[in-house]
Amino acid sequence: MTFLSRLPILILILFGARLRAEPLRVEKGDSIVILGNTFAERMQLFGYFETFLHSRFPDHQLRVRNMGWSADEVDMRMRPGGFPEQFAELEEHRADLLFLCFGLNESFQGAAGLDHYKAELGKFLKELQGRKFNGESAPRIVLVQKITINGIHLTEYGDWSVSQLMARGLGLWSTDHTLPLEKPADEKFRRAVYEKNHHYFAWWHPPNASYIHGGRNKTRGALHLVEEREQRKLLIEAAERELWAMAKPKLSEVWGAEPGEGKPGWFPTPSSRVIPGVAKGKEAQWEIESDGPSDKHLRTPQEQLAMFKVAEGYEINLFASEQRFPIANPFAIRFDAKGRLWVGNSPTWPHSLPGKQPMDSLMILEDKDRDGVADKH
Repeated sequence: MTFLSRLPILILILFGARLRAEPLRVEKGDSIVILGNTFAERMQLFGYFETFLHSRFPDHQLRVRNMGWSADEVDMRMRPGGFPEQFAELEEHRADLLFLCFGLNESFQGAAGLDHYKAELGKFLKELQGRKFNGESAPRIVLVQKITINGIHLTEYGDWSVSQLMARGLGLWSTDHTLPLEKPADEKFRRAVYEKNHHYFAWWHPPNASYIHGGRNKTRGALHLVEEREQRKLLIEAAERELWAMAKPKLSEVWGAEPGEGKPGWFPTPSSRVIPGVAKGKEAQWEIESDGPSDKHLRTPQEQLAMFKVAEGYEINLFASEQRFPIANPFAIRFDAKGRLWVGNSPTWPHSLPGKQPMDSLMILEDKDRDGVADKH
């Protein structure tokens, strides 16, 4: 990799030797950004390496942002129209230290694509080194040449293993520690890491980004998203301050025993919480909008039934409505062999509300007395 020889970059090869011997320099108050593909994105689910960083530097008040996006390549980022430019985002985060996790998706081009990958990677690294995202100096860069368990995705055990390799390879953790330990680590701090990442991921990589950056950001479903994103930023900052204030696990306890077969650290979805700085009643709320006239009258099921034009010999009846059952924004329905109606129910659409636990569900509606109307769910 002679094309990297003049750049101050630490190359970390998992299951291999480091190309530089000195430990990674991590400074107090560093803003750390993780870039890359699915390997990088899934790090925010498990949080082992970030937990280690906070434990290794307990007083540094590190700010870690995971900007991994599945299928990203060095020179190809699939984003909805209007999505912020990458360097602008790095400036917004005032990035000091970058972890770059690329190469997996590019590898599918085989040997024929190697020269292109090397050229684009070298170009990207030089562009990064020519910027001062923090306003003072070029970012320090860690280039991660990775290993995965199935070529793409890491399980929790995979992330647990790889995070240790990264810590050792960067010279931040001694190989004197014996693993695995006999008991599981205290999961409270790692769970807090996950919740901070959850709030950031929902802000940066929401499920319907077109409602924020693209052509749908003027529709009714997007009316309150600007305010909601500001409230979500308050949640991210609050979650980060809580991390800084928490007691950090001892380095020998960060990974604990090998992950078992129980529920993963990212389950369940974070519970509802108060948004700091937002008065009660001023937080984002679900609002019902009507397709009807300007008076916003919402038609009753009976009014809507009366509007149907049914062919001769047919009739239509109401099986279930939101007046009787907790249904909102159903996106898929299907009757099963027992006559029960399964409903993919998404009151969270198009995005979860900041501070509110998502309420999406799979609902099963059953007509017990066989009169054509659901009476149980």
